[in-house]
Amino acid sequence: MLASKTEVCLGSELWCRQDHILRLHGSSRACENRRSRIRDVDSDPEAGKLPILPKGDLMACQYQFAEKCLGTEAYCLRKRSPWETAQCFKQRQPLPFYRIHSKECNDARDSMDAEACLGSIAWCGHETRIALWGSRNRCLQYRERQPRDRMPLRYPSGDGSCRGDEEACMGTEFVCTRLVDSDWRNECFAERQTALFLAANSTGCVAGAEGEDERCEGTAAWCRRLYEKNNYADAGDCFKIRDFNYHGFRAQVRDRLKEQVKTDVLDSGMPLARAAIFSAVAKLKTNEDTPEQIRDRVRALLREFLGRVRLDARETASRSVEMIGRG
Repeated sequence: MLASKTEVCLGSELWCRQDHILRLHGSSRACENRRSRIRDVDSDPEAGKLPILPKGDLMACQYQFAEKCLGTEAYCLRKRSPWETAQCFKQRQPLPFYRIHSKECNDARDSMDAEACLGSIAWCGHETRIALWGSRNRCLQYRERQPRDRMPLRYPSGDGSCRGDEEACMGTEFVCTRLVDSDWRNECFAERQTALFLAANSTGCVAGAEGEDERCEGTAAWCRRLYEKNNYADAGDCFKIRDFNYHGFRAQVRDRLKEQVKTDVLDSGMPLARAAIFSAVAKLKTNEDTPEQIRDRVRALLREFLGRVRLDARETASRSVEMIGRG
């Protein structure tokens, strides 16, 4: 308990603010001036700061509340006051910013619940961290800036003996669709390079991997036939990751093709319509109806005929685009 109140534990800045030290030196500045301070000749604000320590193995820790056991974040958050917590972080390098399922996730002690696996944004947005930090933004404020460059897209290695790095072995799609919470799936893909739209038997396809590797199947077949196997809601969900609006494309082509087929059917049906109407009028005349009666019957016949033609046009168009609607 006494050791925790020494200057080594408190840090010189907090040490010099204590009442008995102020009485000894007269002021905190005088106390600090008597100590050798690390100055950065390159004007780097991070130079001379303490390193960030990851969470250690508590079972092997002699002092469970030491920074090397708790890890820097938990260690500083245990300080008695917000000011002490802020000073603790100020004296250290920024906490690392992790993207979803970063490479450090493979070595994380807490498995998938570690920040390196969840990603810093999800980590700081969790209610537990908000309670500790006060807000998600404050939690992120003490971390490095989010990298602008995107992580590489990886396909399955095809090596059955591959171990250690799940994404390098199983591929990005496997990681983002199976190892990441569904709420963060899109963010997982967004942090990586956009998946390519591949033709069948693309470069990287290994013999015998048909049905198991997109590079062998081609993206169209991979998403339309195997989306469920790859943990997607539907084909459109799979295509969306490839930056392709599948459902929108289907609807657009279907609408355009329906309209074109409908127009073609109506245009080609006009000569037949005229012939049918002339034949009907000739039959009406033999009944010795008045001109008004003939006109009304022709109108009724025309409405019936056009309705039938339009129905045939819609059915023909629907059959023509049936192949587009599959998947």
